[in-house]
Amino acid sequence: MLYSLIAGRVLEPPKMVRILLWGALFQMALGLLQWKLNRSIGLGFLGEQVIGPDVLNVAKINLAEGAKHIRAYGTFLHPNILAGYLLVLFFIAFDYLKICSRVVWFLLIGLGLWLTQSLAAAIVGIACFLFWIFFKLFPQREIQKLFSIFVVLLLILVNMWLFLNSDRISWSDR
Repeated sequence: MLYSLIAGRVLEPPKMVRILLWGALFQMALGLLQWKLNRSIGLGFLGEQVIGPDVLNVAKINLAEGAKHIRAYGTFLHPNILAGYLLVLFFIAFDYLKICSRVVWFLLIGLGLWLTQSLAAAIVGIACFLFWIFFKLFPQREIQKLFSIFVVLLLILVNMWLFLNSDRISWSDR
């Protein structure tokens, strides 16, 4: 739907980015309320999940003495999806924002990512930021292509190694 709105020139990209950023701010506000109340806030008609510390299959953080605290969902099905949305939106919006707005949105989206407690989003966000820095330092297309191919091959090799050695790897703390 987003693609058809942009490709059909119904909405110009800067206006679409502003709408998406305000939508993200709404999602982060919902997530903050969920996190603060430690339960859903009753917006099921918007798609909010029924969440709480005692609800099964809800992403939670284990606190001291057995207490549990939910992660921020917004209206998404899982906190990692909200975190992915925030990351993608930030990198899409980055070029459309002025420097002062970049700082404000970086802090707001950083807060939203912290509320989701998504380790995957943190790793991907740092990796994308490093890619962005590399591409700014080396604007030559050939260097960028070689670097991208190297990273993809490295990821494939690491995943193959993990797959082939998964029986010998223990991910639990001993």
